Amino acid sequence: MFLKPSKMELSPIIFIITLLIITNCSVNAKNTIPDSLDIIIKISRIDETLNIIEELIKADPHTNTPSPAHMLRGMLQGTDWIDHNRPIVLGVVLKNTTKPEISALIPFKEPNNNFQAAFNASSGSDYYIISVPPITNGNISESLKNALVNVSGAKSDDSFSITMNVSKIMSIYHDKIKESMVQLENMPANQELNQLNISPAEIKEMLQKSLDTLSEIETVSTGLNLNKSIFQAFFEADTVRGSRLEKLFTSTGDTVMLDNYSPQYQINFRSHSYDIMGMLDIINNCFGEFYKKIGIDLSSIESVCTNFTGEMAGGVNFQNGRMVFESISVLKKGRNYADFIEKTYLPWLEKYSTDINKMLSKQMLSAKQQNFTRTQDSIVKGHKVYGLKVGVPFFPVPGPDAMNCIAKNKQMLEYDMRMTALDNLFITAPNDKRIDELIKISGNFKEKKSAAPLMTMNIDMAGYIKMIMGMAPAQGLRMGKLPEMEKITLECNASKGTIYTRSSIMMDDLKKMIAWVKELDFSNVRSAPCQTGSSYMETDTGPLNQAGNHEKASGINENDAQYWWKKGAICSTYGNDRAAIRYYKKAIEIDPNRIDAYFQLGISYGETGDYQKAISLITKSLEIDPQNGLYFYGRGRVYLLSGDEEKGIDDLKLAAALGSRDAQDYLQSREMLQN
Repeated sequence: MFLKPSKMELSPIIFIITLLIITNCSVNAKNTIPDSLDIIIKISRIDETLNIIEELIKADPHTNTPSPAHMLRGMLQGTDWIDHNRPIVLGVVLKNTTKPEISALIPFKEPNNNFQAAFNASSGSDYYIISVPPITNGNISESLKNALVNVSGAKSDDSFSITMNVSKIMSIYHDKIKESMVQLENMPANQELNQLNISPAEIKEMLQKSLDTLSEIETVSTGLNLNKSIFQAFFEADTVRGSRLEKLFTSTGDTVMLDNYSPQYQINFRSHSYDIMGMLDIINNCFGEFYKKIGIDLSSIESVCTNFTGEMAGGVNFQNGRMVFESISVLKKGRNYADFIEKTYLPWLEKYSTDINKMLSKQMLSAKQQNFTRTQDSIVKGHKVYGLKVGVPFFPVPGPDAMNCIAKNKQMLEYDMRMTALDNLFITAPNDKRIDELIKISGNFKEKKSAAPLMTMNIDMAGYIKMIMGMAPAQGLRMGKLPEMEKITLECNASKGTIYTRSSIMMDDLKKMIAWVKELDFSNVRSAPCQTGSSYMETDTGPLNQAGNHEKASGINENDAQYWWKKGAICSTYGNDRAAIRYYKKAIEIDPNRIDAYFQLGISYGETGDYQKAISLITKSLEIDPQNGLYFYGRGRVYLLSGDEEKGIDDLKLAAALGSRDAQDYLQSREMLQN
């Protein structure tokens, strides 16, 4: 495919929301890991955990997968003999020159001779210890045994967790890391690096700074907590004392102003004040030069963010191809913000838009550029309100017409943004009526102490899925009615050098989602016309096919080249070009005269970096259809990606002469940028 959603640059608002999702997340107890261990894996309440896993598998009405819980119980010789009040512990000792030493401790309430014999386990008073993998007369060091016993004696609230001593692991593999960095600097630059104008030495410097930042982390722990009512995933990192990261994860605010503001949207978010500039400084230090190479100056973002405390709250709705967004952000006290929007924020936004558009033009040729258009200003309750209309490219779903949709590029996600500054508050809303309401609400804001998490977010998954499906319509997709679900919650906190994140979904909702997703059938999907805001989905209140014969109902014929072509189009549109290559080859095997399959196969090879095969296949298509502007455009794009600008521009000129609007737009934008 020509354009991939993963390459689309986000608008500032969506970027903030994405950042909140990634970092959003109550501080847990400090991670502890014995000095003699480098990695610890703990499994608690194993019987309950296995039962829950079995229930989740059963949520798929069509599964034929053997129960992993049943297999694990068989391997353990049952689980009724295991002490469920203590965790099963697996410990790893890493070594620079030899294989790691791995052993596991299984606590028991009564001995199990069959287990001991099967795994050649050494026995303690109330536990077995085995080598992993089991080795006859395996020699397990006393220090490792003692460490496992100590860890198992500490109660764990989580069903599964893995903890790594990051600083120690980096020390163990210091020489190998150093050797790899030297090899990286000496490696020849590839085509993609050449296109971005980034040298191996610069990549090495970026990775080295990232590793330096990683070395400021003492331990990392991640895992799952399962019970009959909720499914939770968590991540925790403890920083090295005296490091920059410790300071960043310590200096968070304990007061809030926006506690009385509770937006009700499909996605709602909230954050305390925190060290924004400290976070940006670390990002800029690691990746600043890389961002400059692709046309984004992080220092300009810092110039705007320096005015904010980090406290904000807001929400987002998606419907009918549009986004409705509102937020209130707290600005730092002691500054005059009367002209902040006009003289600081809007000029930055205009520059940001220009930079992003240049990047899109360079990387995606015909990509419709996001735009920020000023709309009429107004006065609300004596405050000047600035207007902005924002459009962000949106990409269609797979199908035989997907390439045309991308070429026409008419899909845009749009939203209206009204902005005003009220004392030390920066307020955004979709219209002046909501601006008026938010100004009234802000009159009740008072700064007060709060022990709430640093950041929180909740997501209405059913509403969000409806939005995605409505904006990326697919004819031929049939599905059951979306189930009613509670919101997914995410929270994050940072204190005393520790950052902790947790995301939660109700177990019943997870089962509903598994069952609903398994009822989707993409086998007969065909893309809808290139439109925005209209849904082409066929919905049903029941399963796809009550008879259960999906293949017959969908008319699938695996000897039909069109069937494999469609599967290739689905994979390539979603970015899985390696799978797409397999399917396009299958289509060609069935129908060697299928010219569009050769072309699409060439495009997919181009996306994987195999430019020689890509050019050869697209050239084969042009030999059959020498007047096809789309084919010249596709080959020209591959030439540009390979670094052969001269041949690429020649092909684009031929494509433009044959009526390719994409080629015409690219050549025009290229000329404007050069001037």
